[in-house]
Amino acid sequence: QTLTLPISSWLPHLIDFWSSSDGGFTWTLREASGWFTEHRLHRCEVLNSAVLVIGGFYRYGSSGADVALGDVISIDTTSGSPSVLNRSALTPARGGHSSAVWNSVVWVLGGMTVSSSSSTSSSTSTTSTTTYLN
Repeated sequence: QTLTLPISSWLPHLIDFWSSSDGGFTWTLREASGWFTEHRLHRCEVLNSAVLVIGGFYRYGSSGADVALGDVISIDTTSGSPSVLNRSALTPARGGHSSAVWNSVVWVLGGMTVSSSSSTSSSTSTTSTTTYLN
C-alpha cells in the first residue's frame, strides 16, 4: 500500500520540549531551541523515569525531502535532560507508527518508511514490523 504526502502543505515543526507537574495547568520550557532534529509523526512513551521520543520524520535540506528516523531519544523526567539512546534503533527507520509500553517493554508497531522526490513523499506501509526496546 502506498500513501502520497504533499510536502509543500506541511508547516515548519517545533523542536522545543515542555513539562507540566500539575496535570497540564502550567508548563515549564525545558529546551527552547532543540538540540535534536525536528521530529514529526513520531511517538512518545514513558518508561521508568524517562520519556522516549521514538522515530518519526524530518525534512532534509532546502529541497524539503522527507527522511525517516530510526532514533530513540530519552528525556529524563527528573532533570529534563535529553540524550540519544540509539540513532538506529528502528530498522527500517519509520514514522506514523504506533507504540505502547507493557510490562516494562516498549512495543513499536508498523508505520511508514519514505523515499522522496522534490514535490511528494511516497510512503510504503510497514504494518507487519514489530520492534522491541527494553
